[in-house]
Amino acid sequence: MKKNEFFVIAIILFLSFGCKQPAREKVASDSVMRPKYAKGFYISKSGEYTEAFVKDPWDSTKTLAHYIFVPKNQRSSILVSGAKIIRTPCITAACLSSPEIGFISRLGLVNTITGVSQKEYIKDTQVLSRIESGLAIDLGPFERYNTERLMELNPDVLFAAPFKDDKYGKIRQTRIPIAYCSSYMEESPLGRAEWIKFIALFYDKYDQACAIFDTIARNYENASEIARNIKKKPVVFSSKMYQTTWFVSGLNSYMAQFFTDAGARYSWDDMLFSGSEPVSFERVYERCNDADYWVVLEFAPDGYSYSKLKSENERYQNFKAFKQRNIIFCNTNVSAYYEKGIIEPDVILKDFIAQFHPELLPGYQPTYFSRLTYE
Repeated sequence: MKKNEFFVIAIILFLSFGCKQPAREKVASDSVMRPKYAKGFYISKSGEYTEAFVKDPWDSTKTLAHYIFVPKNQRSSILVSGAKIIRTPCITAACLSSPEIGFISRLGLVNTITGVSQKEYIKDTQVLSRIESGLAIDLGPFERYNTERLMELNPDVLFAAPFKDDKYGKIRQTRIPIAYCSSYMEESPLGRAEWIKFIALFYDKYDQACAIFDTIARNYENASEIARNIKKKPVVFSSKMYQTTWFVSGLNSYMAQFFTDAGARYSWDDMLFSGSEPVSFERVYERCNDADYWVVLEFAPDGYSYSKLKSENERYQNFKAFKQRNIIFCNTNVSAYYEKGIIEPDVILKDFIAQFHPELLPGYQPTYFSRLTYE
């Protein structure tokens, strides 16, 4: 069954990363700027240049990638083993995953995108317009990207998510620098959004990114304050079966934090991990049968309904949330969830608050998550 980026990321979460790159990490402690929420990268600034270190998502004691940013108008002979020298600002960029499109768009730099992966899943109208006019090309599926077309494109930077196996070996043989973005591995919604600061380094837009993120974080905190002291907290669970397995996210996952900050109690609040684990249907039913709400994301070109959900698995109809029509749904076929959602955690949080506690946001119109239609 053909899946979009959501399924891709869900699979990545259960794999271990096998490709390591040596990197120097000797930087003065007083020059290090650590993000407030994100754990996957940090930045170091000196009088001469800026450095960024991306941590191995599966082993935070190791460095996955090291970048040194040098202005194009500045003469430099910097050479550090294992580090990529990035001349800034980058003028062209290719993206092999959706979140980076959202970050670049929020920075107002869509005009720099010249290559994307799987245009059929892209919702950004500006990017689609660039593809239509020939200013950007489709490089194909991330697992079968067209290396020849990418080399012809020769972007200043290629934004890509890290994988267990070496999917970028051919690219590393070229001179195209790969910017590894592991935002999807962050444990919190604001941690994911804060990766805009990393993306901005490639464009000399760090200060602008900080201002954008500060606004997002402030809006998120203001929204969470609305539901923080709510006494009656509904119980919620998420996801559904894939073949014979139900992948369950731990309490420290970003989606669980959305539920908690929206004034709900996560069904798996005793599973204290950040990733996901495979669980049988029977175990899910035992734990979530009486839950008040069920959150589902689905790429549904032909629409979605309770009837459709039931047709996938007859047992779904036995959940209380199904019976009471309390399924909260996001159709990623029509929603820009994977592009804009990562940079709008404050909006997603309000969507959940409006569903769990509609009295707190009267008249609110959801953007990503709303109640699933009856039929």
